[in-house]
Amino acid sequence: MMTLKVKDYEKAKVVYDRLMGFLDKSLPKTYRGQQHIGLSSFEFMGQKMHVINLPDDDIPFAPTFCLTQKQLYISLHPQTIKAQFRLIKK
Repeated sequence: MMTLKVKDYEKAKVVYDRLMGFLDKSLPKTYRGQQHIGLSSFEFMGQKMHVINLPDDDIPFAPTFCLTQKQLYISLHPQTIKAQFRLIKK
């Protein structure tokens, strides 16, 4: 997992939202003619996470991004960020 400190949340949010929109539009909508690839989002502990869905058993990753007031989290799996949030909450 990688984290980056956020100095100005409002500016970071604008850039982050643009990046997530770009990713959503740029990812191919089909894979091997049938499966959907795309960007999905969900909330965990009050934070919105974005995950790139890669529906292939040969690719063991689900790149995940989450912007908070203080940090930008980037991980190969959503579980890593979830674990970090659980530790922070304690």
